[in-house]
Amino acid sequence: MLGLAVALASSPPGRNAARAVFFLLEVTGAPVRPLTWLSRPPVAEDFVLPTAPGRSMEATLYRPAGAGTGPGARTASGPGHPAVLVYVPMAAPGADRELTHHLARTLARLGFVVLVPFPEPERWAVAGTADPDDVAAAFTHLQAVPGVAPERTGIFAISYGAGPALIAAARDELRDRVAFVVSLGGYADLRAAVRFAVTGAYEYSGPAGELRGQVPPDPYARQIFLRTLVSWVDDPNDRGLVERHADALAAGGPEALATATTAGWWEELSPGGRVLARIIATRDPAEFDALYPLAPRPMLDKVAALSPLGQVHRLRAALLVVHSTDDPFIPYTESLRLLDALPPGTRVRWALVDSLRHAVPAELDLKTFFRHYLRDGWRLFMVAYHLVAR
Repeated sequence: MLGLAVALASSPPGRNAARAVFFLLEVTGAPVRPLTWLSRPPVAEDFVLPTAPGRSMEATLYRPAGAGTGPGARTASGPGHPAVLVYVPMAAPGADRELTHHLARTLARLGFVVLVPFPEPERWAVAGTADPDDVAAAFTHLQAVPGVAPERTGIFAISYGAGPALIAAARDELRDRVAFVVSLGGYADLRAAVRFAVTGAYEYSGPAGELRGQVPPDPYARQIFLRTLVSWVDDPNDRGLVERHADALAAGGPEALATATTAGWWEELSPGGRVLARIIATRDPAEFDALYPLAPRPMLDKVAALSPLGQVHRLRAALLVVHSTDDPFIPYTESLRLLDALPPGTRVRWALVDSLRHAVPAELDLKTFFRHYLRDGWRLFMVAYHLVAR
């Protein structure tokens, strides 16, 4: 019996099971972290990554300690190292970015070469239709890193980052090159994500049933989404006026809107600018639905362009999806919508859990173990297993 246990533990499935457990213990901040004890810190290299004419990203490349870098480099799984692009463009400087780097270092300790790019400071927290181009450029750079196995290279995208990542992975030039995509707290329809950020309302109708509800909007998520919407207004007068008053409208709601409509600046807005101001102030999903089609056309076009819902039917990568059922930023129904849109035959593993706050795991201790991880553990383990087994 002991010999059988040793044989199982030393087999590839046994090793990957241990690696999956080590990964989860590390990213949940558990008091016991075998991966830290048994592995050396990865080697980090900071550099500026050009992604398009006039655009670049601040990037860090992590290599496993002692990793070979030549074409003959090998790992236990074969030639070259698996690699992953960790894409979290909305991570705020400070604690959020440190969590992103911790995830990257953990993956590097497990043998991955990891690339972590962030937008330039002036582009932080503002989405753009060139974001999928950034993903494509970063992914192409990573595949060309010496010692990387291109056929074992994928993307780990979090929150808003999942949208541009999925769009890029479905493009003709990438869809046969991306081995896997992880979507953690992502979305399918950016319009639905904006609606949730503004009103707190979500709804879904599909194989998982009829789901709908409304929660208080998260102030930070609302600020991030609205900042992007305002930046997408072409009329400079509208953009300047709405930007100047957006915080008051968002915080004050209908009362602030009633005051705004009697102010002098309101008369200076175009009809589209007034619609956007009303969208910012509303808390009513029905009012949002009525106003949204009347918003400035450039804004609507960009929302549509950054929605992977109509593009993932071209996806060929394996997909790992994780979402919190009480996510305050993007509702879990967006991941259900994404799963419904996948082409037949897609290799997919997914988990809906309540042990995350958006993309941040609850710290593992005795209380959270019994409240969250005891129920979520197996689902998270299976997703982690399929990630680390690359």
